[in-house]
Amino acid sequence: MADPRDTAAPSGTRQANRPDFKAVESPPQITIQANVFDKRVRAFISKVSGVPVWSNDDPVALWHTPICPLVEGLRRQDGEFVFDRLTYALASLGIPRGAIGCRPNFYVVATTQPEAVLKAWSHHDTLMFGDAAGSERFIQTPRPVRIWYNSALVGSDGNGAVPLSTFGGGTLGGFDGAPTFTGHGGSWRFEFPVVPNLLSVIAVIDLTQVMGLDWRQVTDYVVMAGLTKVDLDAKLGGAPTILRLFTSSADARPQGLSDWDRAFLTELYRTSQVSRHQRLEVAKAMLRDITLPMNERR
Repeated sequence: MADPRDTAAPSGTRQANRPDFKAVESPPQITIQANVFDKRVRAFISKVSGVPVWSNDDPVALWHTPICPLVEGLRRQDGEFVFDRLTYALASLGIPRGAIGCRPNFYVVATTQPEAVLKAWSHHDTLMFGDAAGSERFIQTPRPVRIWYNSALVGSDGNGAVPLSTFGGGTLGGFDGAPTFTGHGGSWRFEFPVVPNLLSVIAVIDLTQVMGLDWRQVTDYVVMAGLTKVDLDAKLGGAPTILRLFTSSADARPQGLSDWDRAFLTELYRTSQVSRHQRLEVAKAMLRDITLPMNERR
């Protein structure tokens, strides 16, 4: 009678020599997954910024000066929570905050009557809306959180415009006093000569529309929408972002800034704002940030 071990051995040998199909198939699967993530990240950046990720004509609006928050309209406990969470978010993202006593430039105002408050505020402070273009629509468009951006162009060297008065020793007639930017030493093909600098942001929270939400969620929404100019009407689908706070069902609402949100904001402020390929650079960095294991991230 044959020893069962005599037949088992060849079978075991064949098993050992059989190609590891799982190992062979892994690289294509990883590549496919990376390609899917890449497309999702690029779509996310395009929708959030309101500009295609491959656009080289629309620089991203960022803060050049330290952010000085002011929170109004909430009871003390809630107001302190919002202020502390906002400033913590700035620190965790590496974005400078103004020193104690700084002049406010990031306003967070909570009210049950946003239209009335905004109209009264604009009458009191005529510079509140900058050049006022679009301010009426901003006031009259109901949202849980309204965001208004005041910005100005700065040269690629970080300096503001200077009045144009002379050229070659002679006056320029009707062009006298026109804002002019100097100091651009790079190639205009690859770099923007001027970029938008956020001077102030006004976030108005309609208390009647945020009932039932945690102030952590609302504050993180303000952070995401206030650190760069975003399209609040973007159709974000299933993208993991706090910007879906008011469009998701109650059981699917994001609880705070997601990994995607943090990666997006962090890389926006790490990459060069004057680069015409900034969005693509952010997409590449975001893909790395959200796919690397936590212990391998920078």
